[in-house]
Amino acid sequence: MDMEISDKRLDVNDSNQFSAFDLKAFLVEVFKDLYETTRSRSMPKSDSRKLIFNLDFQDVMVTHEDPVYNMGDIIKIPQGKSIFSTSFTNNTDSEQNYEIHVERTTVSTAEIELTSGHTTVMEVGMELKIPGDILTANVGFSKELNLECTKTQSVDQEINWGVNANIKVKPGHKVTAHAIVKEEKRECKFTMRTKLQGTIRCVYTDASKENRFVQMTEGKIGNLFQRHLGLAKKMAGGVLIVTEKVNDTTIVTMETRGRIQFRYGVQQDVTVTQDKL
Repeated sequence: MDMEISDKRLDVNDSNQFSAFDLKAFLVEVFKDLYETTRSRSMPKSDSRKLIFNLDFQDVMVTHEDPVYNMGDIIKIPQGKSIFSTSFTNNTDSEQNYEIHVERTTVSTAEIELTSGHTTVMEVGMELKIPGDILTANVGFSKELNLECTKTQSVDQEINWGVNANIKVKPGHKVTAHAIVKEEKRECKFTMRTKLQGTIRCVYTDASKENRFVQMTEGKIGNLFQRHLGLAKKMAGGVLIVTEKVNDTTIVTMETRGRIQFRYGVQQDVTVTQDKL
């Protein structure tokens, strides 16, 4: 099975489509505030407006929890998708036999739309587990979809269908064989939580002096959030952010919300009709 992925890159300013919390921009502002209190007094003072803030997420641990789904109803698509049609005409006085061996493909589609989430420069993959109802239907999707930082994303998966039949055509008759695949669609909404903990570093360089090194500051990412948002549930950029203490470690939890519309084939019907000429 071949998987094709297309996407529309995220525009964080398109608030009608997507509510985004820009994690990088938030942390840059945090480290701007920290600059004056942490800079080495032995170093020449640099104008913070000319500083470049290089964030290092290497020691930040990122955990994506399994999504929670709210499944919609199954909608049966009235008209099936035709995958094969052929006819045999017998103008002779004897019966004719034909063997049919045909393979065709249909495409199962998952249209993913994010409604709120976070943007970041961290190279971490987000895998969206397929809902159990869709997975057990065996309609072509693998267990996970790779979720990218996009507003919309389409994942297509091909399914093979086979027609094997022996057709007998009476003298003076015409036989028509037609195969269709019945399809369904189903929409669901999902919420997925991402947890962040560990140490983040910021290397300050001076853009006005050929990116000269100024200093390096580090801190626990949970403590930095706590300093600016407190230990509470907050809405930032339309995204729910929870900062909480767990065993003396401050953990940041951010939510990603969206919807998926699945469309897939569920049943193949083959119809054979025989008419007199």
